[in-house]
Amino acid sequence: MQTKQQTLEGWALRNQQTSSVVRPEDKLALDGLRDYCADTSIIGRGGGASYGDAALNKNGVVADLRGLNRILEFDPDHGVITCEAGLCITDLQAVIVPQRWFLASAPGASQATLGGCVSFDVHGKNHEKQGTFGKNVIRITLLTGSGEVVECGPQNNQTLFWATVGGMGLTGIILEVTLQLIPVETSFMAVTKTKTRNLEETFAAQEKSEAFDYSVTWLDTTERGKSLGRGIAINAHHAEKTKLKPKQEMQALEWADKRAYNFPWLPKRGHFRPLFLKAFNELYYHLPRNQMSIEHGHPFLFPLHSITNINRFYGSNGFYEYQVALPDKGAYELVLYFLSEIQKYRAGSFLTVLKRFGPKNDAPMSFPISGITLSVQILANDPEIMNLLGLFDEKTAKAGGRVYLAKDSRLIPSVLDTMYPLRKNWAVFLDQNDPNHVFTSDLSHRLGLRVV
Repeated sequence: MQTKQQTLEGWALRNQQTSSVVRPEDKLALDGLRDYCADTSIIGRGGGASYGDAALNKNGVVADLRGLNRILEFDPDHGVITCEAGLCITDLQAVIVPQRWFLASAPGASQATLGGCVSFDVHGKNHEKQGTFGKNVIRITLLTGSGEVVECGPQNNQTLFWATVGGMGLTGIILEVTLQLIPVETSFMAVTKTKTRNLEETFAAQEKSEAFDYSVTWLDTTERGKSLGRGIAINAHHAEKTKLKPKQEMQALEWADKRAYNFPWLPKRGHFRPLFLKAFNELYYHLPRNQMSIEHGHPFLFPLHSITNINRFYGSNGFYEYQVALPDKGAYELVLYFLSEIQKYRAGSFLTVLKRFGPKNDAPMSFPISGITLSVQILANDPEIMNLLGLFDEKTAKAGGRVYLAKDSRLIPSVLDTMYPLRKNWAVFLDQNDPNHVFTSDLSHRLGLRVV
C-alpha cells in the first residue's frame, strides 16, 4: 500500500500538517496496515471533523479510513447494524431511516465517520436520553499495535472497549462497528423554539429539557447587561407521521445531505467580525419563536453543514472551538464569567450553545459528565485570546469540569489530569496494550496523553 504526502488540517483551521497518508480501500489492505504498525507510528483519520490535531501525525503515518465504508450486515427487525468504520454517519442515516431506524446519538458534524464517533465518544443534542455514541455500540473490531485484529464490546473484552471509546484512536485502528439503532416513524422532528431573556432564564430552560428527546440552547454572546446570556431554547421530539403535512408525508422517510453551496475560498480575516456577529445575533434572536414546527432531521442535527467548507468563513487564521463540561454546582456562575470575559475581548462567538448532559459512562477519557456543557467559537485573530482561554481552563478544572479534546488545539497540559482524573490509569493500559507506542498523534504528543 503506497503512501503519499498530503497536507491535512483540523476543522477549526488552527492546525495543519503535511504527513504520509495511506488510504486502505478494503480488508485486503489490512496486511499493509500491519506493516506500518511494525515500522512507524500511525493514527486513523475519518471525515476530518475533529477541530484540532487529533487526526494529525507529524512524525508518522495517517491512515485515511474513508475507503472502508461498507455496510456489512443489517437486521431491520431489531435495528442492529454492522458497518466498516470509515462510513460517514449521514450516509448511514440514508440507509437506515427509510427502514424506520435512526442513530441513537449523532454529533453536529455530518461528515464524521463511525470510527471517529467511537474514538471521541461523541454526543448529540440528546445525551440526557440516549447517552454518548459509545453507549449504543454493541461491538467493535480493532487493529492493535501487534497487528492482531481484536473484537471487544461492553460485554466482551470490556477494558479494551472502554479504553477505545473516547480513546482518540490511541488503542488501535477501528475497523468495524456494530450499533443498536432507535426506531422512528419519520425523518422529521417536531421542534419548539422558545426565547429566553437572560442567562437566568436560559439555565431555567435547561431544567425542562428532560421532557424532550433533543434539547439545546443557542446563546447570543453579543448582548450585554441585563440581557447577557439570552438565547433560544430548542427542544424536539421525533415527529409522528400523523403530524406531517401532505408534502412532508411524501418525504417522511427520505434522508439526504442537501448541501446548497460550496464556499470555495479562504479569506484572510474571515467574515465573523464584531459588527457582523452583532447584526446576525440580533436578527436570529428576533425571528418569530415560541411555536412548534416540523423540521427535517438533517438540518436539525447538522445546522452548519448545509454549506460545504463553512469553516472557511472564519478566515485563514481559523478559530478556537472551546467546549467545556461543568458539574451543576457553580456552573451558572462560571458560564456568566465566561460570557462576561468574552464580551470584554469583543470575541463574540458565531455559534454558542448550552446543553444538559446525563451521567458519565465507563470510558475513562469520555468527555461528558453529569451537568451542562458550553461550547463557543472564537476567532483566532487576537493573540490575547490564548491567555483568556488558558484562564478558562484553570477555572474549569478547579470547578471539576473538563475541556473536550476532540475540539481542542491549545489546552494547558498542566490541568489535563485534574480534568481527566483517570487519564494516567488509561495511559498505563495503553502501554500494556501497545508497548511500542505504534498509535500516536500530534494531540497525544502535545498533551502527553500517553505519559504514565
